[in-house]
Amino acid sequence: MSAVPERLTGYRLNIGSVQPGFYNIDNRHVPGLDCLWDLESIPWPLEDSSAIIAQMGHVVSRINPARWGMFILMDEIWRILKPSAQLAVITYYGINSHFQGDPAACNPITELTWFHFAPEHRSGLWQHYQPLPWRLVDIKWSVDGNIEAILAKR
Repeated sequence: MSAVPERLTGYRLNIGSVQPGFYNIDNRHVPGLDCLWDLESIPWPLEDSSAIIAQMGHVVSRINPARWGMFILMDEIWRILKPSAQLAVITYYGINSHFQGDPAACNPITELTWFHFAPEHRSGLWQHYQPLPWRLVDIKWSVDGNIEAILAKR
């Protein structure tokens, strides 16, 4: 029996809620949580290049955009993911009624948000801030609902 290749070892990271089969980190104590941590307190207590995949639901809309909060969050997730690992994100689209009705929402997200993290995107928006590089794998949205994006660590 051969050893598992290094690229296949690691854990699945869930940010902002609890999902079975994932290592769950959130700033709210809920049953099944593995790590209670302020998501805006960097660094998180996780090793570099240790997660094989990550997902987060309705977290980015609650990250304070002041003082580069979104860039800091995305750079931290980039640090934790293995090379080429993917991050799946779902959150409210822009400032629709779902966003406006959530008392914790403070960071409106649109498709342009994700273009700032993808150096190859034709918009050239990555050049403005040059955060750690992601590849935008897929993006879908409904202006009266949610936006979903899949990004891969470059």
